[in-house]
Amino acid sequence: MDRLTWMYKKPWVSHAYVNGVNEFIACAVENLKKKQIEHGKEGRITCPYRDCYNLKKYPNIDTVREHLFCRGFMEDYTKWIWHGEGIHTSKTETSSKIYESYGASMPRNEEDDVENDRVEEMIQDVEEILVHQPEVLENLVDDSKKPLYHGCNVQFTRLSTTLKLCKLKVKNGWSDKSFTEMLKLLAEMLPAKNELPTSTYEAKKILCPMGMNVKKIHACPNDCVLFRKEHEHLHTCPKCGASRYKRDGNNSSINDKRPPVKVLRYLPIVERFRRLFANFNDAKLVRWHVEGKKSDGMLRHPVDSPQWRTIDGKFPEFGGEVRNL
Repeated sequence: MDRLTWMYKKPWVSHAYVNGVNEFIACAVENLKKKQIEHGKEGRITCPYRDCYNLKKYPNIDTVREHLFCRGFMEDYTKWIWHGEGIHTSKTETSSKIYESYGASMPRNEEDDVENDRVEEMIQDVEEILVHQPEVLENLVDDSKKPLYHGCNVQFTRLSTTLKLCKLKVKNGWSDKSFTEMLKLLAEMLPAKNELPTSTYEAKKILCPMGMNVKKIHACPNDCVLFRKEHEHLHTCPKCGASRYKRDGNNSSINDKRPPVKVLRYLPIVERFRRLFANFNDAKLVRWHVEGKKSDGMLRHPVDSPQWRTIDGKFPEFGGEVRNL
């Protein structure tokens, strides 16, 4: 039965609605059990109640059930993606198991990536990371459901369209200026009141919650030193004397308000590790060196090398942790 025929039609005590809620509860509980097996810890169920909006979790399924019978489901939640439905097709799951048995990640088909950007999966991956930023997560979910313009294909939402365009930008090496000009032109070509961002800054702001924080470190133009630690407050390189900051053509003075000549962008290692373990499929792969390797005396991976065994022997507590990276 089409879910639209029972999810949003009162009364919320009708026979169809009760059966539908029971179907949802069964789906949510099954998904919770899978997560508990994969992560080895007690989980919580995300609540799709109108006020919780899939941003709150509860350990007791009865709380979620009570919310749904009191106020009903949030809008446009006919596909229960936050509760394990519709994220992986059976074909994808089968292929994933085959490649995991060999300890390899799945090969990517570039054409498939263009058609399916796995937006729902990405949102689920960052859900735990943004748990303390409900407004940011809510905006991200809204953008994933907001159609690009009234009457457009459901495949093209504000978030998915921005992601597709940014992928083209990176793939073809477009400058920020040319990308902004293209976005403005597309916005004029689309129907009025469309949701397409009109600048590179706005597009990056939409995708920002799914990215990682980048630490910017000023560097010597000649790559002598990084301006950090004991060099943090210097204006010139202590080795070659090169200026840390760009000089104004009319003013040769240097101060820390000017833009740096060269910048090193660093992705903090802890946040990278958190992202690796946020997706349960990736989490399995980063434990491969313990759970999936072949011990036949052949050297096919760094884990088979004597250097790896030396590190494990020197730091036994670290080596005994299957999730060590």
